[in-house]
Amino acid sequence: MIKCRLSSNAVNFDKLKAAFYSGSFDTQDVKVNCSRHTIEFETLSDYPVREKYLELSKELQGIPTAVVYADERLGLHVGAILSNSGRVDYDIRYKDYSKDAYEIAFDMIGGQYRYHYDEQKKTYVLN
Repeated sequence: MIKCRLSSNAVNFDKLKAAFYSGSFDTQDVKVNCSRHTIEFETLSDYPVREKYLELSKELQGIPTAVVYADERLGLHVGAILSNSGRVDYDIRYKDYSKDAYEIAFDMIGGQYRYHYDEQKKTYVLN
């Protein structure tokens, strides 16, 4: 599974929710957090999150949005995209098993208690 966090600003959050629920994503376990202006959901590991997000962004003309995603296999398939009207303003795919990839996955999924940072390897390893 891939955990995703989709967000927009407060002014446009209702438009984002409406577009999200119109069917752009094949999702499970959807949680809407209106105070943080985020929609968190899970989807299958082979699901094209990036492509679907950009389709959604094109539907939201003039509305800046962001998606952060992380595979449940901690440290693998982690990234973030900021876009506006389908135009990508920021796009990063973190190197698998890098320090940043693990830290984003820990924030989204948890599990950090099972790992520690190894200075020599410059990444997290199982305890």
